[in-house]
Amino acid sequence: MDTRRTDPIIAELRAFRQVYAARFDYDVEAMFRDIRARQEASGREYVRLPARRAAGDRSPENPGAVPHQEFQPLVRALMRTLLDDRANLLSESEKRDLTDNEYCKSEMSLDIVNLGLLRRIEEGREIKGHGRYWKDRYGGFYVCSQWWRDHHRANAESLLRFVEGLVRRKPEHAAALRPHAQAFRDYLRAKSLRR
Repeated sequence: MDTRRTDPIIAELRAFRQVYAARFDYDVEAMFRDIRARQEASGREYVRLPARRAAGDRSPENPGAVPHQEFQPLVRALMRTLLDDRANLLSESEKRDLTDNEYCKSEMSLDIVNLGLLRRIEEGREIKGHGRYWKDRYGGFYVCSQWWRDHHRANAESLLRFVEGLVRRKPEHAAALRPHAQAFRDYLRAKSLRR
Protein backbone atom coordinates (compact mmCIF):
# COMPACT_ATOMS: atom_id res chain seq x y z
CA MET A 1 0.00 0.00 0.00
CA ASP A 2 1.37 3.41 -0.98
CA THR A 3 1.20 5.72 2.00
CA ARG A 4 2.96 8.69 0.40
CA ARG A 5 0.98 11.89 0.61
CA THR A 6 0.59 13.83 -2.63
CA ASP A 7 1.23 17.51 -2.18
CA PRO A 8 -1.76 19.35 -3.75
CA ILE A 9 0.49 22.10 -5.15
CA ILE A 10 2.77 19.56 -6.83
CA ALA A 11 -0.27 17.69 -8.16
CA GLU A 12 -1.68 20.92 -9.58
CA LEU A 13 1.65 21.78 -11.23
CA ARG A 14 1.93 18.31 -12.75
CA ALA A 15 -1.64 18.51 -14.07
CA PHE A 16 -0.92 21.91 -15.62
CA ARG A 17 2.31 20.62 -17.15
CA GLN A 18 0.46 17.67 -18.69
CA VAL A 19 -2.31 19.87 -20.16
CA TYR A 20 0.23 22.40 -21.47
CA ALA A 21 2.39 19.71 -23.10
CA ALA A 22 -0.65 18.03 -24.67
CA ARG A 23 -1.72 21.38 -26.15
CA PHE A 24 1.52 21.33 -28.18
CA ASP A 25 1.42 17.60 -28.94
CA TYR A 26 4.41 17.17 -26.58
CA ASP A 27 6.64 19.09 -29.02
CA VAL A 28 9.31 20.75 -26.84
CA GLU A 29 10.30 23.21 -29.56
CA ALA A 30 6.70 24.40 -29.95
CA MET A 31 6.38 24.82 -26.18
CA PHE A 32 9.61 26.80 -26.09
CA ARG A 33 8.40 29.07 -28.92
CA ASP A 34 5.16 29.67 -27.00
CA ILE A 35 7.04 30.56 -23.82
CA ARG A 36 9.30 32.96 -25.74
CA ALA A 37 6.27 34.58 -27.40
CA ARG A 38 4.63 35.02 -23.98
CA GLN A 39 7.80 36.62 -22.65
CA GLU A 40 7.93 39.05 -25.56
CA ALA A 41 4.24 39.92 -25.22
CA SER A 42 4.52 40.55 -21.47
CA GLY A 43 6.56 43.71 -21.98
CA ARG A 44 8.83 42.76 -19.09
CA GLU A 45 12.57 43.04 -19.36
CA TYR A 46 14.31 39.68 -19.15
CA VAL A 47 17.99 39.17 -18.43
CA ARG A 48 19.67 37.10 -21.09
CA LEU A 49 22.99 35.65 -20.07
CA PRO A 50 25.46 34.53 -22.72
CA ALA A 51 25.21 30.84 -23.50
CA ARG A 52 27.83 28.60 -21.99
CA ARG A 53 29.71 26.43 -24.43
CA ALA A 54 28.98 22.76 -24.03
CA ALA A 55 31.62 20.12 -24.62
CA GLY A 56 31.70 19.42 -28.34
CA ASP A 57 30.04 22.72 -29.20
CA ARG A 58 31.13 24.01 -32.59
CA SER A 59 33.29 27.04 -31.98
CA PRO A 60 36.42 28.71 -33.39
CA GLU A 61 38.44 26.68 -30.88
CA ASN A 62 36.81 23.41 -31.94
CA PRO A 63 35.55 23.76 -35.55
CA GLY A 64 35.27 20.04 -36.31
CA ALA A 65 32.95 19.15 -33.46
CA VAL A 66 29.34 18.34 -34.24
CA PRO A 67 26.76 18.69 -31.47
CA HIS A 68 24.60 15.60 -30.98
CA GLN A 69 21.50 17.49 -32.11
CA GLU A 70 22.85 17.48 -35.67
CA PHE A 71 22.33 13.73 -35.95
CA GLN A 72 18.54 13.83 -35.92
CA PRO A 73 18.22 16.26 -38.86
CA LEU A 74 20.27 13.77 -40.91
CA VAL A 75 17.70 11.07 -40.12
CA ARG A 76 14.81 13.39 -41.00
CA ALA A 77 16.42 14.41 -44.31
CA LEU A 78 17.01 10.78 -45.26
CA MET A 79 13.42 9.82 -44.45
CA ARG A 80 12.12 12.78 -46.45
CA THR A 81 14.07 11.53 -49.48
CA LEU A 82 13.09 7.89 -49.01
CA LEU A 83 9.40 8.38 -48.24
CA ASP A 84 8.35 11.74 -49.70
CA ASP A 85 10.65 12.93 -52.47
CA ARG A 86 11.18 9.47 -53.97
CA ALA A 87 8.12 7.59 -52.81
CA ASN A 88 8.89 4.65 -55.12
CA LEU A 89 12.45 4.19 -53.84
CA LEU A 90 11.52 1.70 -51.11
CA SER A 91 9.27 -1.25 -51.85
CA GLU A 92 6.30 -1.99 -49.59
CA SER A 93 8.25 -4.94 -48.22
CA GLU A 94 11.23 -2.69 -47.35
CA LYS A 95 8.91 -0.19 -45.64
CA ARG A 96 7.31 -3.03 -43.69
CA ASP A 97 10.77 -4.20 -42.58
CA LEU A 98 11.57 -0.71 -41.31
CA THR A 99 8.47 -0.81 -39.08
CA ASP A 100 9.66 -4.03 -37.44
CA ASN A 101 11.80 -3.43 -34.36
CA GLU A 102 13.45 -6.88 -34.61
CA TYR A 103 14.49 -6.23 -38.21
CA CYS A 104 15.84 -2.78 -37.30
CA LYS A 105 17.81 -4.26 -34.43
CA SER A 106 19.14 -7.48 -35.99
CA GLU A 107 19.47 -6.63 -39.69
CA MET A 108 20.27 -2.93 -39.52
CA SER A 109 21.98 -2.88 -36.09
CA LEU A 110 19.96 0.17 -35.08
CA ASP A 111 19.71 0.83 -31.37
CA ILE A 112 16.42 2.70 -30.94
CA VAL A 113 14.97 1.18 -27.76
CA ASN A 114 12.92 -1.65 -29.22
CA LEU A 115 11.11 0.49 -31.76
CA GLY A 116 10.86 0.23 -35.50
CA LEU A 117 12.45 3.04 -37.48
CA LEU A 118 9.03 3.73 -39.03
CA ARG A 119 5.45 3.46 -37.78
CA ARG A 120 2.35 3.62 -39.93
CA ILE A 121 0.29 6.76 -39.33
CA GLU A 122 -2.84 4.78 -38.53
CA GLU A 123 -0.96 3.18 -35.59
CA GLY A 124 -0.31 6.61 -34.07
CA ARG A 125 2.82 8.21 -32.63
CA GLU A 126 2.39 7.10 -29.04
CA ILE A 127 3.37 3.91 -27.31
CA LYS A 128 2.02 3.43 -23.77
CA GLY A 129 0.99 7.07 -23.66
CA HIS A 130 4.34 8.50 -24.76
CA GLY A 131 5.15 10.04 -28.13
CA ARG A 132 7.97 7.89 -29.52
CA TYR A 133 7.78 9.14 -33.10
CA TRP A 134 8.19 12.63 -34.55
CA LYS A 135 4.91 14.33 -35.37
CA ASP A 136 6.02 15.04 -38.95
CA ARG A 137 4.64 12.59 -41.46
CA TYR A 138 6.75 11.07 -44.18
CA GLY A 139 4.84 9.25 -46.89
CA GLY A 140 2.29 7.63 -44.60
CA PHE A 141 4.72 6.99 -41.76
CA TYR A 142 6.01 8.52 -38.57
CA VAL A 143 9.77 8.28 -37.92
CA CYS A 144 11.22 7.18 -34.59
CA SER A 145 12.34 10.08 -32.37
CA GLN A 146 14.12 7.99 -29.73
CA TRP A 147 17.74 8.48 -30.81
CA TRP A 148 19.81 8.36 -27.65
CA ARG A 149 22.95 10.48 -27.78
CA ASP A 150 25.20 7.66 -26.56
CA HIS A 151 24.14 5.58 -29.57
CA HIS A 152 24.34 8.28 -32.27
CA ARG A 153 27.69 7.07 -33.62
CA ALA A 154 26.62 3.42 -33.91
CA ASN A 155 23.27 4.41 -35.42
CA ALA A 156 24.98 6.76 -37.90
CA GLU A 157 27.24 3.88 -38.96
CA SER A 158 24.20 1.62 -39.39
CA LEU A 159 22.30 4.20 -41.43
CA LEU A 160 25.39 4.84 -43.57
CA ARG A 161 25.57 1.09 -44.37
CA PHE A 162 21.83 1.11 -45.11
CA VAL A 163 22.16 4.04 -47.54
CA GLU A 164 25.26 2.56 -49.20
CA GLY A 165 23.33 -0.71 -49.66
CA LEU A 166 20.47 1.19 -51.30
CA VAL A 167 22.93 2.90 -53.67
CA ARG A 168 24.31 -0.50 -54.73
CA ARG A 169 20.89 -2.14 -55.12
CA LYS A 170 19.12 0.84 -56.70
CA PRO A 171 21.65 2.72 -58.85
CA GLU A 172 18.84 4.71 -60.49
CA HIS A 173 18.44 6.54 -57.16
CA ALA A 174 22.16 6.94 -56.45
CA ALA A 175 22.22 10.67 -57.18
CA ALA A 176 19.54 11.28 -54.53
CA LEU A 177 21.14 8.95 -51.97
CA ARG A 178 24.84 9.82 -52.20
CA PRO A 179 24.46 13.19 -50.42
CA HIS A 180 22.90 11.35 -47.46
CA ALA A 181 25.77 8.86 -47.36
CA GLN A 182 28.22 11.77 -47.43
CA ALA A 183 26.34 13.57 -44.65
CA PHE A 184 26.60 10.49 -42.40
CA ARG A 185 30.32 10.15 -43.26
CA ASP A 186 30.89 13.81 -42.38
CA TYR A 187 29.01 13.35 -39.12
CA LEU A 188 31.11 10.30 -38.22
CA ARG A 189 34.34 12.08 -39.17
CA ALA A 190 33.41 15.01 -36.94
CA LYS A 191 32.52 12.63 -34.08
CA SER A 192 35.94 10.98 -34.36
CA LEU A 193 37.63 14.40 -34.17
CA ARG A 194 35.96 15.00 -30.82
CA ARG A 195 37.58 11.96 -29.21
